[in-house]
Amino acid sequence: MEDIKNLTIFFIFFAVLIIPCSSFFIPSIIPIESSSYCTQLHLYYNFTPKTPNNQSKSIIFLTDIDFFRIFFAFLGNISFEVKVMEKIRTDLALENREFYKNAMNLEDEIPGIETISDNFDKDLNVTTVKVLNKDAVNILNKPIGDYITIESEYMNDEVLSIDEKIINKLATILKSLINTTEKLNYSILVVGLGNSDVTPDALGPKVIDNLAINRHLFKYHPELLDHSVKVAISAIVPGVLGTTGIDTCEIIKGIVEKTSPDAVIVVDALAAKEMHRISHTIQITNTGIIPGSGVQNSRNAINKDVLGIPVIAIGVPTVAGIPSMINENFMVTPNTIDDIITNLSRLIAEGINRAFCE
Repeated sequence: MEDIKNLTIFFIFFAVLIIPCSSFFIPSIIPIESSSYCTQLHLYYNFTPKTPNNQSKSIIFLTDIDFFRIFFAFLGNISFEVKVMEKIRTDLALENREFYKNAMNLEDEIPGIETISDNFDKDLNVTTVKVLNKDAVNILNKPIGDYITIESEYMNDEVLSIDEKIINKLATILKSLINTTEKLNYSILVVGLGNSDVTPDALGPKVIDNLAINRHLFKYHPELLDHSVKVAISAIVPGVLGTTGIDTCEIIKGIVEKTSPDAVIVVDALAAKEMHRISHTIQITNTGIIPGSGVQNSRNAINKDVLGIPVIAIGVPTVAGIPSMINENFMVTPNTIDDIITNLSRLIAEGINRAFCE
């Protein structure tokens, strides 16, 4: 009865005083934003009545200050477990999932998420995170769909045998996501997002440089094509808003309307939470992409809802966020980023070529 009394006092206090005065007493009760942040900075207050046999815990509220610890000090029958979930920036669904599970001490899978691990061999790991419903969308801040991550610690070492494994695996995944046999003369538009003048953001343009583009041959010189080539590949580097003055999505949408591709592949540099992901990870998803979301510079989404055709996104983390002493996050990149962009853009381009041009 004493526990019920204490909880009743708390809810009355919260409803009558805290909620109306929250804008005065509390800087913010932070919402979970729909972006590539896994979550904002929250204090998760779990409380347990101090009885020997009752160990159940419930999440009661979220706030960004420790105000309520003072209030609960007057309720001597309540104990605390305070969990701080740090602010992170990541475009990787795999990192979002790992971060949430670790923060919430979950041993089982997150509800609404299915994870499939494929240890391709000792040099290559492939993990598929399937976001199945709206609850999972709210947890991971990722649209419903499949997020396939290829990981290898040797991805940037230029070892021919491992490169071949990565290229073949990427080609297999792309062919599973895009069914080019459903019509004759299937056409794919490949979009290289990013700024070619900024090395960590130059992945997309560099991939286009290495791509086997052939749509013009289908139209003007079909006699030059090998009979085994059935897919027309076109490409565009739309630049960035700061240099074109046009939103990337508007450019792509105009090209799609004019050239009528059957699918779009978007290649972009991503942000990660962990530095070890840089140069060792490729993410492929069938949900499209929101350019700039990983560095808190989001633009319009590029996806099937917007373009009306399937959109596959391929990304590689090239920057990672680190906390600073002034409560801000900085994005950092390795001093070998030039080599990383050169090597991984070649692998991705060859994966696309092998999937659709051979």
